[in-house]
Amino acid sequence: MRNDSNTMLECYYNSRMASYLVLHDKFGFGQKRIVNLEKAVDQYLDDYSRDVYERGYFEDQLAKRGIDVRAFVNKIPSRVKMMLTYGKSVPKKLTPHDVNIIRSSLYTFFAITMYALNKDMKVSVKKLNEIYSYWMLFNFECLAEKSRLSMYDIVLVIADECSYLDPRYEKVKVGE
Repeated sequence: MRNDSNTMLECYYNSRMASYLVLHDKFGFGQKRIVNLEKAVDQYLDDYSRDVYERGYFEDQLAKRGIDVRAFVNKIPSRVKMMLTYGKSVPKKLTPHDVNIIRSSLYTFFAITMYALNKDMKVSVKKLNEIYSYWMLFNFECLAEKSRLSMYDIVLVIADECSYLDPRYEKVKVGE
């Protein structure tokens, strides 16, 4: 099994790329806004890891605004959560600890991302609940279906249309 930090990072990066696709397609985000969002989320994550924010802060702030992050993450089917984390190489056996790490990673990522989208990027709660959440779940379902959508497809679209390249794919030549 992977160690916890690799599991969390892979889940984070794949969720982030799927999020960028939704933000580009449905909200018109380009490279500049994607990078600004990424910087805001990374700063919140850094601050959170240094205990600047108490545990549950972002979820609580969103709940006060009418966004239930746990309900959103709980709508993501388990097979999708596994695919986001392990790609096509999902282990045959996962421990309850592995499943909890994946779920916690998704809670944290989406709580901080939606908080940053609302607070820093000025995306309304209504749009987050009705558009962002809907299309994230739709894209996750597409990713889970064989031959429908892959992370590589998402990376290529974001690279081509937004000039943003996921650092994990820097060696790939886009457009070939």
